[in-house]
Amino acid sequence: MSDAIAVLLICLGVFIFLALFFSQRARHLERMKMIEKGLNPDTIREDGGRLLGKKIGIIAVGLGAGLCIIAILALINPKLINSNAMPLAIVILCCGISLIVANKDKRS
Repeated sequence: MSDAIAVLLICLGVFIFLALFFSQRARHLERMKMIEKGLNPDTIREDGGRLLGKKIGIIAVGLGAGLCIIAILALINPKLINSNAMPLAIVILCCGISLIVANKDKRS
């Protein structure tokens, strides 16, 4: 069990690193394109941290909703949660919906 947790933590660390790497790379390329066009990249307002926090919050709410649904189903009828596929499917579905909502948010 501890081996699985170690692998999951390593994968999580790699995913976080890659997400930060690609976001910084995209920001750098965008700045270079603005410089090539003759625009001043410092005049663009930087509120990406706030928007990123908002999107992470939406995803966290989706994950929490999925876990809450699993807990309620486990209290109502423990036989529904007997297999490992059902809780995983609920969490994936709720996280997927929250990712769609975070991506489609027009205010960001």
